[in-house]
Amino acid sequence: MKSIKSVLTYIGIVLITVILAVLGKLLVRVILTFLGSEAGEFIELVNTAVFLVVGGGFGFAIKKSDSGRFGFIISIALLVPLIVSLYCFNPVIDYREWIEDVAAQQKISYEDAKTLTDAFLRNEVSLSGFIGYYSYTAKAFFWGEKVKERHLLASIVNWGIRIFYLGLSIFFTVFSFKEARGDNL
Repeated sequence: MKSIKSVLTYIGIVLITVILAVLGKLLVRVILTFLGSEAGEFIELVNTAVFLVVGGGFGFAIKKSDSGRFGFIISIALLVPLIVSLYCFNPVIDYREWIEDVAAQQKISYEDAKTLTDAFLRNEVSLSGFIGYYSYTAKAFFWGEKVKERHLLASIVNWGIRIFYLGLSIFFTVFSFKEARGDNL
């Protein structure tokens, strides 16, 4: 009976954690919408709180469910795709909105706009879809809604910033995961 209780406790805490993380990302997105793209870097820093919740929630789930090594392995298997998904949350929405904007401006369907933007991205960065969009936006230095520069230095700086925030997100997730479990760092 204890194992069923442990599994249900673990699942419940993990579900609450994921719901809180998604709600946090949605809140950040709403704030970003009101503040505009100039607040993007500030919002990315605020996003780290979401990763604290995720790591802490999973660590707490292991501790409270007494799931031990099995819970640890399951948590790691769930955390890796969750961290990537949460990290890419805003850029994926930006990508979809970009295609919608192109569709509206050109007065074409979403599918036709996707084909058009994919061709543009293939021409600019030799990639298409979200990965092409993500690579393209790293190439350019944006100020507000306008592209100010597009050169190697802007690309290096933007990729450096992205890697920094991803690393920060992973660090906060691992830190809060270990703290919630009671591990020594």
